Amino acid sequence: MRVPTTGPTGPSTSPPGGRPPDAPPADRRPPAVRSLGPTLNWRDPRVAALIIVFCVGALHAFSYTVAFPPWHIEDEPQHVDYVSKLVNELRLPSIGDHLDRPILDSAYDDRDWAAYGLSAPARPTDDSTDLPSYSYEAYHPPVPYLLGVPVLMVTRHQALLSLYGLRMLTVLAAACVCTLAAHLAARRFHGGRAVRAALGAGLAVALLPAIADSGGRFNTDIFAALAVLIAVLTLLRWVERPGSTRAWQVGAALALAALTRETTVVVVAPLVVAGVVVARRRQLRLGELARMLAPPALAVGAWELHLQTSIGRFNGAGAFVDRFGRQFPALGFGDVISGLLSRGYLPYGHWGLPAVITVLVFVMLVAGLVLADRVGRRVEALTAAAMLVLQLLVMVGSSSTGLNTASARLLLPSYPVVIAMATAGWASIRPRVAAYLPALATLVMASWFMVAELWPTYR
Repeated sequence: MRVPTTGPTGPSTSPPGGRPPDAPPADRRPPAVRSLGPTLNWRDPRVAALIIVFCVGALHAFSYTVAFPPWHIEDEPQHVDYVSKLVNELRLPSIGDHLDRPILDSAYDDRDWAAYGLSAPARPTDDSTDLPSYSYEAYHPPVPYLLGVPVLMVTRHQALLSLYGLRMLTVLAAACVCTLAAHLAARRFHGGRAVRAALGAGLAVALLPAIADSGGRFNTDIFAALAVLIAVLTLLRWVERPGSTRAWQVGAALALAALTRETTVVVVAPLVVAGVVVARRRQLRLGELARMLAPPALAVGAWELHLQTSIGRFNGAGAFVDRFGRQFPALGFGDVISGLLSRGYLPYGHWGLPAVITVLVFVMLVAGLVLADRVGRRVEALTAAAMLVLQLLVMVGSSSTGLNTASARLLLPSYPVVIAMATAGWASIRPRVAAYLPALATLVMASWFMVAELWPTYR
């Protein structure tokens, strides 16, 4: 029996329950979905894509954690010792401190010297004056090490267990980097294109050997990439809708980056691009600019004051050189480019890659940024390009002074943003498989590196 009712346009009928006659049955109505943020929900295919990316990134980094022998490179004991000083002595380390004895012993006893083609050196003593005996990473900002404090609160003086606990922390950081890169690529797409962009970008970052390497050993490089991604995402949100709250968020993200690693200076590029874009729209307010710049200025000032009082210099790297000397030969511009061509995407160490592969991948990334610009993502494309240029300049400067050798670790903070935006460009064209070209390229590099370099060295 239908009950007559009066609707906005006249009489109508509806059943006793009040449902209009043309409404679908209750069991056929769309089910309620749990919201995940402002644009995603748990049934959105993008969420499945992000979960896949997170898992692939974690598994790839974990494979390096297992493959690398304990204390894989020269400074892994120093990174662990930094956290140990925070936990066991409740203080920041000094550049002249010796390594804690359990770490010093484990770095000698558990390191696979044969994998380096070396015979075991003399056992270090508490009075050893050689470089590996010192906690020389003490001049780095503290944020990554503070994140490792909960791990060592559990493992305490068990050096080897502490090492692998901290390696698992970097595995998690690498997975988060891949996931945020996927989100960055997909954030302005919809439907299937958003899913392809997320999968393509996230997998390309997850499969990059340099990312997996940084996620497979305890270091600060992967945390720098994570901090830069967070800063870029907050800046892009502020560009889309300027306001006081988002300005404070940008300031907090920039302060976090400043206290993570020196190479995060690359965030200056997206900051300038964002400021110019908002100023051209006549939406830039001095109050918002102050909220964005005050937190990082205070963070940098506080850290530089600590360096001045603890080691007598504002420049931590300069203090390292004063005490220990330069560890690498100063490289000319040609040497830097040569190193970039052979090691531009590979883990830290003496590896090599045919230059033609490096060049082809670079061309593909640049082409992707051009495509992203053409589909209306100019701010993101300009941000990625500016970051890559600035990071290259940082690498050239650092290598020319003998502080570092030319390698992917100096470019790592920019890679996830550049790859994400390049993939977004490829995802905007047909055929649809174009979105996966960067991921295919990094898969080839990862497979080649595993088979030709990693496994033969550490099997």
